[in-house]
Amino acid sequence: MRKADLQKFKKVFVQQREEILANAKLLDEGFVIRDDVQDDADQATSGIELSMRAQMKRREVAMLRRIDEALKRLGDGTFGQCKRCEESIELRRLQARPTTGLCILCQEEAEKESATSSVGRTGDHLLN
Repeated sequence: MRKADLQKFKKVFVQQREEILANAKLLDEGFVIRDDVQDDADQATSGIELSMRAQMKRREVAMLRRIDEALKRLGDGTFGQCKRCEESIELRRLQARPTTGLCILCQEEAEKESATSSVGRTGDHLLN
């Protein structure tokens, strides 16, 4: 991969990371639970909002991990290389999913494995 492409990816990752951290700060600052004045409907609304904020934070934490991992791969020279088969990941795939660590074939294999293992767990659960 060209050095210019690597620099573009790094710039995108750094910008995304800064945006996520800024959004996380806003999420934390703007929410206060006050259960001393709320009626049941207000408490339910607060509960839903708290749940949504927690879900957003989980997504942002997961995205930060993927960004940090991609930045690490950029630093050690393995960015754009599949973590499974070690072949190059197509530039088009990286442009669509910059934080990916798998080529399309390995990603499809991983998804099949994941689907198979979840079906097995579901089936085991139904037998009990």
